[in-house]
Amino acid sequence: MEARTVELERGWGWFMDGWSLFMKNPLMWVVMLLIVTLIMLLLAYVPILGLLASGLLGTMLAGGLIYSASQLDEDGNLEIPHLFQAFLDSSRTGPMLVLGSVALIASLLMGLVTKGLIGSMGTQFGASTVIGFLLLLLVVALLVSVLFYAIPQVMLHDRAPVDAIQSSVMGSLRNWQPLAVFVLICLALSYIAALPVGLGFVILGPIVVGAWYQNYKELYEE
Repeated sequence: MEARTVELERGWGWFMDGWSLFMKNPLMWVVMLLIVTLIMLLLAYVPILGLLASGLLGTMLAGGLIYSASQLDEDGNLEIPHLFQAFLDSSRTGPMLVLGSVALIASLLMGLVTKGLIGSMGTQFGASTVIGFLLLLLVVALLVSVLFYAIPQVMLHDRAPVDAIQSSVMGSLRNWQPLAVFVLICLALSYIAALPVGLGFVILGPIVVGAWYQNYKELYEE
């Protein structure tokens, strides 16, 4: 699948589309996000294995969220089982685990870089600290480019993981400008959402999922 190229302002437009999708069934969206949050919090309390499982299951649940958005968009139906579609549909389970393994490896790399970064900041702020920040940003950018469009392709179109990853990277490169706007808006809204003890994420989370789905739909489907 080949992505089309869109204008810079679509980075903001996707959020408007995500808001519209959220308002179709806001209560169910909030419930689903709370379920995902609870699962991830429980995994965080499990030493070592919890970290490994969160990388795999987090990707599977992300696939479930994007599948939920597509079902709501297509037929107005949003149900809790949609969240676990990557587990329920055996044809998607294997490919999504492959993508989850990629996310897990990237998370471990980010953890190592962050640990080294904190260590260098504890001694002195110098060239090594700057390089560490740049390396961390590079790993994050690579992870986003690899998974951002690969997850929807696997979940919605049964694409093979390797093909989906290649297409995702190319789509991200073609649209790096609107994606940069999209990420900056996410960061700004996340700061606002975190102010009331993080409760704002209950609303922001579904909107971001909806914006993610609309982003993918515009680039790959329409």
